[in-house]
Amino acid sequence: MAQIDLYMNDISFFDLNEFLLKIKVLNEFMDKSESLNQVEVEFLTNNFKHLIGIVPTRVHPIDSFTQPFERLVINPFNTRLKSVSQLRYPPKEIAHKIDYNRASLKGKCVMYAGTMGMLPITVEVKPKEGQLITRSKWQFNGKRKLKTIVICQDKELAILNFEVLYNDYKEYVKCLSAMQPNNRAVVEAVNAFIIKAFTRSVNPENRQGYIMSALISEYFYTLAEDPVDAIYYPSVANKGSSMNIAIKPEVVDELFDLIEVNEDIVTIDPSNLSGGWFVFNTGTCNNFNNESLKLNWTNMPIPEDSGIHELIEKYNINLKK
Repeated sequence: MAQIDLYMNDISFFDLNEFLLKIKVLNEFMDKSESLNQVEVEFLTNNFKHLIGIVPTRVHPIDSFTQPFERLVINPFNTRLKSVSQLRYPPKEIAHKIDYNRASLKGKCVMYAGTMGMLPITVEVKPKEGQLITRSKWQFNGKRKLKTIVICQDKELAILNFEVLYNDYKEYVKCLSAMQPNNRAVVEAVNAFIIKAFTRSVNPENRQGYIMSALISEYFYTLAEDPVDAIYYPSVANKGSSMNIAIKPEVVDELFDLIEVNEDIVTIDPSNLSGGWFVFNTGTCNNFNNESLKLNWTNMPIPEDSGIHELIEKYNINLKK
């Protein structure tokens, strides 16, 4: 669609009603995301950019982060991971097996990470007793700025993440106040739709429920003039009190360095009425082969009387290098 000056020229009431009707249609599709048939999914995928209307895009060029991003992977078959490729984004060779996610369409490879420590990520992933898990830290190398879209256009979310979101939210409110009234009505409706999509609870057994936030993310990833590198959004599992980031795979390779890997056995999970997770560290890795991507593990000692050997046997855990 043609560029609109949101501050000088107001759209007509006819255009206003047309834009608001399209957002209403998108909201109705979102409310039944899980039950959309293939025809409806294809309609949305092919026409989303025409339905979304006015999306004022503020790309944040970030040049530093206060701490590394962190990921948690549940090891397949309870077996020690061998390669860095198993820690970052899914390999492109298995893209056809990838389902919808919060910020990526079906079949798209994206790296997801947490930005506020390991506990919120554990709440997201929900590992269970007896599972072998691998934690990794990824440091932004600053070779260039990371072009990011921040999902912050909601006062409650901004307050929950005051230090990282509130200034951006204030800037959004300031921009709204300067817009022409019909333009503002559309922008508010679009951003309410975006916030709803990114804060909507989804049954992990039916990941098509993520289709709207995935389509929104794809819209930003593929902007014609300034495609973004990453989407920074609130964690639904943590009720908006922490933030996640989704990063395109080529950007991970260019701008992020793996700096630390730890392997743990989950000894207790919340189903034990413990109120949280307890783990035993079985290995660490600070040495990575950048060519072969091999993980060079150092085993951690396991006391004979700790009960860990019994867990290893019970859950068939393989710690071979």
